[in-house]
Amino acid sequence: MNKRIAVLCGMLSCATYAAPLWAQVENVNPAGEMQLQKVSPAVKRFTIKLEGSVREQSALNDIERIIRDIFNNSRIGTVAVLVSGEPVASDVKVYENLEIVVNAKTAEEDGQPYRVNITLQERGTASGEPKRFDYLPVQAEMFSQELTAYLSKELNLQPKPKAVVAPVPVVTPSVDTSSTMATMPAMTQTAPAVTTPPVVVTTPKMVATPNDGPKYVNPADEIQLQNITPTVKRFAIKLEGSVREQSALTDIERMIRQIFRESRIGSVTVPVSGSPVAMENKVYENLEIVVNAKTAEEADKPYAVNLTLREAGSTGGAPVPFSYAPAYPDVFYQGLKAHLSKELNLQPK
Repeated sequence: MNKRIAVLCGMLSCATYAAPLWAQVENVNPAGEMQLQKVSPAVKRFTIKLEGSVREQSALNDIERIIRDIFNNSRIGTVAVLVSGEPVASDVKVYENLEIVVNAKTAEEDGQPYRVNITLQERGTASGEPKRFDYLPVQAEMFSQELTAYLSKELNLQPKPKAVVAPVPVVTPSVDTSSTMATMPAMTQTAPAVTTPPVVVTTPKMVATPNDGPKYVNPADEIQLQNITPTVKRFAIKLEGSVREQSALTDIERMIRQIFRESRIGSVTVPVSGSPVAMENKVYENLEIVVNAKTAEEADKPYAVNLTLREAGSTGGAPVPFSYAPAYPDVFYQGLKAHLSKELNLQPK
């Protein structure tokens, strides 16, 4: 009587076990699991520090508001960080407590733009290099675009998807042609007025300094951004079947590993301090992909395959049925890739 083969292994550096046809014992792959690279948001918290004299107060308040609008209309991208001491190449720095220092100075001649230096640095340090901008209040939109491009590049900010607004239908009342009354003109249903919430600008408090005049520091301590985590942190593949299904199980395992190699793990937002966040994808700390295959009763018929995604050590996860015909592997591969991409938030590299 054939015993079921259970193989538990990681994503890479895992030798494929080839059991001889006479072997009907349970075999467990000695390789443990694959530790995926950790993913962190490029910015976890940030504060805005305004520097200048009383003459620059209005300009500094405008620039602060522009920066907050940029963050409100953007989502924080993620960056791969170190795992077990191995460096990860990245063009974007990770800030635990980002301090955005805005220094403004009035031009010597009237009508000329303010000279603005913006420095990005870890709070409590002085390691950032200032970036020079010119700010003219009558050309605030141009300044906003330049600042958006700079912050997006340095902090891995990405634009939020805009909601699609359905067009307002035009309602034309029916006309009774048998009546001798004059035809009324068509009435257009107008959309209700949208009220934009007022923008509250906090007046910064003055901190007297003996040398360079008053300095303005935003009184708000910091903005706590929501945590971001990859949907899959580690995973293992468990194969279930008899010796008759060994070849099919090995092929399916190889397909799963290829899908992961050709994909990047997407990230999801998780709650911070208990605030509820809608999540489309589940987060797996230790994902176990269980592949169960059974040979068809009739010859030349496809294998009946059940694929289950669950946290390792649990019995959760609903099996999803597939049919695997070795003569048509691409058909099975595309269906498997679509399922894993949707459930695990896999995205093409």
